[in-house]
Amino acid sequence: FTPRVSEITIPVMLNWGALDLIVPKSIAIETYNNLGTNVDKKEGFIYQFSGHSPMVNQPQIIVENIKLFIEKKVK
Repeated sequence: FTPRVSEITIPVMLNWGALDLIVPKSIAIETYNNLGTNVDKKEGFIYQFSGHSPMVNQPQIIVENIKLFIEKKVK
């Protein structure tokens, strides 16, 4: 986590594995909460059956969430 994350104001989608042993879920939550992006333009997903690489562990759901995020948040 860096204090500069508050300077990010573009739409943001965070993807995090709940079983990540490298970067804990608490960092995901702290990062999400400190983003400068308006709440209506950011979304965070915690994947219960993934570790550090949810895009490898659960690729189908990641792709679906990306599609939904773009449809809802990127206008």
